[in-house]
Amino acid sequence: LRLGERERAEQWLLQASESTVLETLMRLASVCLRYGFTTKALEALQRATSLYPASRTGWTQLAYTQAECWQMDDALASAAKIEALGGDDALPAIKALVARRLGDVNTAMTIYGELVQREPIPGEYASRMAQCSLYSDLLSPIESLGLRQSLFMRLGERARPRASFMRPPLEGRRIRLG
Repeated sequence: LRLGERERAEQWLLQASESTVLETLMRLASVCLRYGFTTKALEALQRATSLYPASRTGWTQLAYTQAECWQMDDALASAAKIEALGGDDALPAIKALVARRLGDVNTAMTIYGELVQREPIPGEYASRMAQCSLYSDLLSPIESLGLRQSLFMRLGERARPRASFMRPPLEGRRIRLG
């Protein structure tokens, strides 16, 4: 697809969609999502989970893809299946994504708060928690600001001081051109 060979790519996608190998179907879904073929991605993941019903990885990717495609009821059903299989590290992030997309920012913020504790450096979950805090009815603007500052305060540790970025004025110095 990147090379503009659409017919060959479609043949490859069709051939890969008939596979019975879990890894092939997962890779197919990933490629389809990257290029905007969400229906094909969902079909590949549904095939993977029907062929491998005990695959937590398959169900996790299906739940995430369903949430990304705004199929929230299906995503929650897939998340329940993941829980029945013993859970997955990605399950809280999927639940937070669904809650955020459904407008339940307080639930999403709570889940992201738990995920932030696992992050060694503030990253994706801290950013999403900060975004949810902007829309939360439970936090005042000042509390939201305080939360965002506390989330990202560690990013400034060991940073160069502001003064080190200042250069001496150009007054009295010649400027060479050319």
